[in-house]
Amino acid sequence: MQTVVPEDLDAALRSAGLRVAGPLDAREDRARWTALGPDGRRWAILEATAGEADGARRRAHALATVDHPNVAAAGPVLDRPGGGVLLLVAAEPGVDLAVLMAARGPLDDAEATGVLVPVAGALAALHAAGLAHGALTPADVVLTAAGPVLVDVGGGTGPVAVQQAADVAALVQLGRRLVGPGPGPVADALGGADPTARTLEAALRTASEPRPVDLPDSAVLARLALQRFAGQQPGEPVRPSRRTANGGRGTRRGRLRRGGHGRRGRTGGPRARLPWHRVVVASVAIVAVAVAWAVIVRGGRDDARAHAVQLTEQRITALAAGDIAGLAALTEPGSPAALADARLRPEPVEVEWLAVEAGRRVEDGCPAGLVCVPVTTRTRIAGDSIRTARVTLALRPGTWRVVQVSPAR
Repeated sequence: MQTVVPEDLDAALRSAGLRVAGPLDAREDRARWTALGPDGRRWAILEATAGEADGARRRAHALATVDHPNVAAAGPVLDRPGGGVLLLVAAEPGVDLAVLMAARGPLDDAEATGVLVPVAGALAALHAAGLAHGALTPADVVLTAAGPVLVDVGGGTGPVAVQQAADVAALVQLGRRLVGPGPGPVADALGGADPTARTLEAALRTASEPRPVDLPDSAVLARLALQRFAGQQPGEPVRPSRRTANGGRGTRRGRLRRGGHGRRGRTGGPRARLPWHRVVVASVAIVAVAVAWAVIVRGGRDDARAHAVQLTEQRITALAAGDIAGLAALTEPGSPAALADARLRPEPVEVEWLAVEAGRRVEDGCPAGLVCVPVTTRTRIAGDSIRTARVTLALRPGTWRVVQVSPAR
């Protein structure tokens, strides 16, 4: 499988003020990539050959007219050196159904309704614009903090009416896989004769009161996501390991919510104001490990950036578990960062979403003998808006431990 960013793809992005941000997934035995804009927005890159370019432009124009909260938004179409185009579609952070279904058993009717109704509405919006999704799979439905989002919407080649009927049939099949065999209100709603996306949406609305999906342990989700990126099929459903605040076995589960309130950490002493960012539970490992891998496969020139992302992810995991020993292992003994962390008394805090981004090395003001890397984290805690934090990590080359943490310049 190709794991090096093609030069012409990189050149097309840079000419538009974008850059490769990391891997998206692997299909047709090659990696697919994401791009990052100067405003921090992340895009999925869909590649079209020179012969497919006109059709890709028409789809992008039609997709831009679709205004639906559960459809990934269209971005620009970029010309690729040597022919072909790149169609950009918003990359949604979260857990897709392919990974979720490999990690746990069937959903209950309330969970399935919360997934299928928005997706049916998204398909109906695409169909109303004269589009089809085409080849709809569980990997094309991403559970985000704002709800399910239909992604990979730049395809759908072929006769539109045929593709739209195939979309509905694929959604019915997906729904049946979500709830498993046996009777139930969702199974009944999926059994209607010759449904359209709109009639299927209406039938599913009456099936059950929707409820957010309970997510398995983040480490399980990360392992399955990276297994699929490597070109392998996720294994049979596994029993997730769950950790309590002290690192032992427990029953806590991450949850992506559309609303409501999550638990927040409290301390007996001063609140643990984290020098890097707040802690996360849900999709951190998927995002952070993928970003670190992306930095490494681009040629090894950004080793410090890869370590900065990995250290950030490890720190979040330790803070989320209240693991003081694990936290101390990330800093250089006796350093300003270690002394600051020794004063922390963190308790578990659940959040819904995290993205980690490491920038280019900073030379100005960096202490002698160290490598300084700016890191940006974006987190969403249950019930709150997305929060952004920017700091600069001073790392010791060789050991790659954190020596100092300072505000980003």
